[in-house]
Amino acid sequence: MDEYITANHDVGKAISLIDEIMKKSNRPILVTLDGRSGTGKSTIAKHIAERLGGVEITADDFWVGGSNEEWDTKSPKEKAEMAIDWKRLRNEVLEPLLAGKPATWYPFDWRVPT
Repeated sequence: MDEYITANHDVGKAISLIDEIMKKSNRPILVTLDGRSGTGKSTIAKHIAERLGGVEITADDFWVGGSNEEWDTKSPKEKAEMAIDWKRLRNEVLEPLLAGKPATWYPFDWRVPT
């Protein structure tokens, strides 16, 4: 079942809709948030996970990175495809969790080496 909640919904309503879906399902569900950087996706995801007993997964944990010279030559689509290790995210996190199993992953270390 695919349900879509638009930006016009508030977080409380989103949580209520997700809760309704969870009550109808006997399997784990996946909720995704999409939007530009800095729009509050992580904050909303944290609230949803806390309220409903879920796991917050941020794509930033799977950042691949790259040199600025290479990055600047890429189209927005290419940047989206190369910025995140989508295969690792799927294999290490999404597939185990959706199968009802534990998942373990090591997030990208954003600290700048000194």
